[in-house]
Amino acid sequence: MESEISYKSDKTDEKRMKELIIKRSSVKGQITKFKKFLSNISQRAELASLEFAELTLKLGKFESLSVKFDELQSQIEVLNAENLEYELTERENIEHDFVANIAMAKSIIECQNKFHRRESFLDAIEQMCSNLYIEAGMTVMR
Repeated sequence: MESEISYKSDKTDEKRMKELIIKRSSVKGQITKFKKFLSNISQRAELASLEFAELTLKLGKFESLSVKFDELQSQIEVLNAENLEYELTERENIEHDFVANIAMAKSIIECQNKFHRRESFLDAIEQMCSNLYIEAGMTVMR
């Protein structure tokens, strides 16, 4: 009876492990997809407001994916304790990808914010100069 329970438990653990590995593969695919998205937008000097909003939303979703990965990987490590060293290496590699991509996305956001602050500043100076010319009775040439 006890060996029958053990056998069922082993089969259940094996099935659960396969499901978790598939889910982890899905996470890796989502990391690759986000990385490609970042690669595409990082080559632009300026993002349209819609692209900027998309980046911000995708970053939030990606950050929550990293939390889900942590929970998933912890379950894998418990079920695959005999290969813990391998699983810890896998965790480290995937976490590195998360951190690198989150840092890249935040860097792009920061650059875009600086660009827009600079543009706003230049627009304000231009408007101020135009107002001074108008007050002095001069015409503004553009």
